[in-house]
Amino acid sequence: MTNEEMRTKFVTWIKEIVRWGRLDWFVRTDYETFDEDKYRLRVAIFTHHHKYTIVCVNHSSGKTYLGCTVSIRKPRAGEDWNRGNDLPDGMFCRETWESIKNAIVQYELVKIAKSCEHLSDEISIDEFNIDDESSAGKTPESDTTEKTSTQLKLFFGLCGCSDNGTLYTPSGKPITTLPPRIAFKIHSFLNDNFAYTGMNGQRLIWR
Repeated sequence: MTNEEMRTKFVTWIKEIVRWGRLDWFVRTDYETFDEDKYRLRVAIFTHHHKYTIVCVNHSSGKTYLGCTVSIRKPRAGEDWNRGNDLPDGMFCRETWESIKNAIVQYELVKIAKSCEHLSDEISIDEFNIDDESSAGKTPESDTTEKTSTQLKLFFGLCGCSDNGTLYTPSGKPITTLPPRIAFKIHSFLNDNFAYTGMNGQRLIWR
């Protein structure tokens, strides 16, 4: 392979990932050297957070090379160097280039945050042990209204929550019928969104 053939192939390949084929907008040539024993070309492409450096080499002996490295564009807090990694490399061929392209895409993908499950989708009103003294003597209709109100108070932080994770109704009665997994979810939600205040730290306010 001649140096010109390598250069032409590489330009054709990199245009595959460059919008509108505008190399002058998206590709920076760091250097291109023609020594007696080898030809070297190094270019850089950038995303919002990373710099990708791609190098191709053509030795006079016939040996070729194509490789890529990635580095972050700014140091992490407290560090004075940019972190980076080696991406695929190998002989100058289509297979190596495809591996490099795939690695760039994989490096740019971000992990999707787990969707927040609505607790109301998992917990019915009957799962709450809220038949405390505050509902005594009420009609079934008013009792149901009271239970619904109490559930809403739980979700909006007007319930109590002790340091050991025990949940309380507004009247101070422990909620004991919740499955541990659900109780943990509610307790975590309260800790994340509310601050303790009042006597014994058992009242909550929005953070």
